[in-house]
Amino acid sequence: MERSELEGMLLSELHEVAADKGVGGYRSLRKEELVSRILEQSSNNTEDLDDDSDEKLDAEADSAPAVKGDGEEPDVPEPIRADEFWESEPEPEPEKAESESEEEKCAGMLDIRPEGYGLLRVDGFEESPNDIYISASQIRRLALRRGDQISGPLRAPRRGEKHAALRRVDSVNGIEADDAGKVVRFESLTSIAPSKPLGLKAGRGASAELKQLESIKKGERVLIELPTGADGSSTIAGLAKAVAAKSGDSVIYVLLVDTPPERGSDLEGLEGVQIADVSYDHARKNQRQRAEFVLECCKRAAEQGKDAVLIVDCLTDLGRAYGSDLTAVHRTKRFFGAGRSIKDGAGSITMVATVRGDSDLPSDRAMTQDLMSIATSKVSVKKDS
Repeated sequence: MERSELEGMLLSELHEVAADKGVGGYRSLRKEELVSRILEQSSNNTEDLDDDSDEKLDAEADSAPAVKGDGEEPDVPEPIRADEFWESEPEPEPEKAESESEEEKCAGMLDIRPEGYGLLRVDGFEESPNDIYISASQIRRLALRRGDQISGPLRAPRRGEKHAALRRVDSVNGIEADDAGKVVRFESLTSIAPSKPLGLKAGRGASAELKQLESIKKGERVLIELPTGADGSSTIAGLAKAVAAKSGDSVIYVLLVDTPPERGSDLEGLEGVQIADVSYDHARKNQRQRAEFVLECCKRAAEQGKDAVLIVDCLTDLGRAYGSDLTAVHRTKRFFGAGRSIKDGAGSITMVATVRGDSDLPSDRAMTQDLMSIATSKVSVKKDS
């Protein structure tokens, strides 16, 4: 079989050829690596067959029946069993013995740990015993990133392992794994001024603040200014419901930072809305990490041409999680500044976030001023909201 013939095959066809040739671990190989391994294995198989033929002829000569005297029966060797003759054939790998139809599939959001390995979050953003382990080598080979939507077959945990493991990556953000690296990264996409309406309808009985948000455009950065003592929870809940009801195919996230734990429970059950709740029970480090994980998920959606909506309560508390110096102000501004509309309809991130506008802390005031400088819209909430 020639290289050109193999290179013209689909990856699924190459997998069949590799299985026939006895290529080990073929499912984890990229296409060009797989072609080379098939050619190498074909060459080895040809040499093995030649060697086996010579050995078989020698064995037949050595085992020929001896000539006996008159009246004696010749010694006839016992027939060679098929399993003895092919004794040196390699055992099939577990992934070959198991048909693809029997493989248990899984899917989740990739969270990459500082140690280099990853976990597919299958129960939202919360850590769970059901999370799927993905090796650092798979992450490096496919250039996977935090927030990628990964799917593939899983392997049950072995003794001493905490999580089931991903056998291989079949798709990344809905496309074949080998093509995932061709996607233009968020930071390289061209931003344009927001122009397409998000299409919100506040409905009857909505607050004045929520009605002001009806005119939001895709890709806007909107600040909701909260006075001291106001929590803005009704505005956040109403906005999440309005976006879920009217925004069509938008990917919607609500990030709650340093809020009471019951706040997340109040928003559960909203269809099409993913809640990331890092209440005041979480350490500051965990609050930062969860917020950045959610933002990376939004960026992956925008890279795929989708419209993501991120509702944050509250940016002031996220800034405090980053610290109290100018670096914290910059990091919070960069987080909020990820909201944008992408040229040529390539997607968008609409960012709507609350801030505490009348805080007495100098760091909070400096942060609010910086955020106001890049906001495209501003809404003020009354204290009794």
